Amino acid sequence: MSEPITSEASPPPPSTTTPSAPAPAPEPTTFAASPSISASASPSASPVASTSAADASDPARPLSKNQQRKLRRAAERAALKPLKRAAERERKKERKRKAIEENDTEVLERIRAKKRRPAKGERVDTGVKVVLDAGFDDLHTEKEIVSLSNQIASCYSTNRKTTHPTRLLLTSFGGQLKARMDQNAQSGYANWDARAIDIRTEPYEALWGEKEGEGENEPVPVLEKEKVVYLTADTEDVLDTLEEGHTYVVGAVCDHNRHKFLTVNKARAQGIRAAALPIGAYVQMASRKVLTVNQVYEILVRYLEKRDWKEAFYSVIPMRKLKEGQGQGQGQEGAEGEAEADVEDGTEVREEKEVGYGGEEAAGEGLEEKEEAEKAAKAVAE
Repeated sequence: MSEPITSEASPPPPSTTTPSAPAPAPEPTTFAASPSISASASPSASPVASTSAADASDPARPLSKNQQRKLRRAAERAALKPLKRAAERERKKERKRKAIEENDTEVLERIRAKKRRPAKGERVDTGVKVVLDAGFDDLHTEKEIVSLSNQIASCYSTNRKTTHPTRLLLTSFGGQLKARMDQNAQSGYANWDARAIDIRTEPYEALWGEKEGEGENEPVPVLEKEKVVYLTADTEDVLDTLEEGHTYVVGAVCDHNRHKFLTVNKARAQGIRAAALPIGAYVQMASRKVLTVNQVYEILVRYLEKRDWKEAFYSVIPMRKLKEGQGQGQGQEGAEGEAEADVEDGTEVREEKEVGYGGEEAAGEGLEEKEEAEKAAKAVAE
């Protein structure tokens, strides 16, 4: 009787071990439920990749510090814009009041001239062509393209209002610049007067020739290669005058001086003359500064009006860019400190020597760029 009892008592030990055998099974199940451990256990999985993929697919992903900073600055600029406009209006009113009190007829005449376009009989055919060469589009950042589009609008406005207009051409128009101007409703460039600016998609070298071609609506301009001058600082050849029948090319470059010798190398490769404006002979700069594309164009126009380089330079270059004591008594816009044409980028002035093209203003002058953008848009609207 004891043996049967013993034989039946022996099975319980296996039964106690039997439940313990599957006990390890829950452990893998627990590990598999942990994404961090399972990802690290798999050699092909990357925690960084999985995190970035999740961030990219998540529309509510938090902005980076850089993006937050950009948005904050944009909001600050938008908030300051009405205040800056009001301050500029007050400054203009104060200048006008002062001119009236002092009976400064020169300043008053200049104020009146700015507010109206010259009549047909007042316009003089200078016979001079000026090309804004936008063939460096791929070298610009988005911010630089914004600056460049504002400067081109200012050039257009200057040519409409002067009594001595040039045949102004914008060549190689496309890419980022066109996209920006298409996007910016204020520019309204599609409605610009074709007599004040001729916008062309082809590069200026495609216009080499001896006589005007025939276009759909108007003659295609021709540029006589031997009479084309590329304005650049990187040459010892200094321009003496602007000649009728000649074409002067201004590099529409806004690259923070990242790319050196762009314009002079282009001129040499094309076998055309490269020359510098004679700034060093008339003006001493306070430091290594920048003239913008629209400032260079305005200098050319003012020279055509007066045939006086010194007066042209002092009427355009802001007072703060001149060495102390210069510009006093000139009675010009530049001497008054009106940096109205002062937009970021364009044309570099080598101290006391020459003007170059393809630089940009210091970052601290960014506010002036915004003011000029507003001025350009207002001028075009008029």
